[in-house]
Amino acid sequence: MSDLFTIRDAAPGDLPTLNAYNYQEGMDAFDSVDNIRVAVNAQGEIVGYLRLAFSPEGIAHVNPVVTYPTWRGYGVGRALMDEALARHGE
Repeated sequence: MSDLFTIRDAAPGDLPTLNAYNYQEGMDAFDSVDNIRVAVNAQGEIVGYLRLAFSPEGIAHVNPVVTYPTWRGYGVGRALMDEALARHGE
């Protein structure tokens, strides 16, 4: 994991920020923070997130993974993907 950010479960209070990022990326708003993990910097600001959607068979699918533009290139998306793989498998 990077010293620049940590990953945690999204909290209900994160929803406005997540939906603002969704809007910037041209995506629909989330109704809840279920199955969302966020990367946060040292100030606690969300710098990226990943949401998992589960098929009826229980297979996890990433939908979506987003990194805030100024944080691209710092390994945020990769860290979120690696963590999801470690937690849920391929």
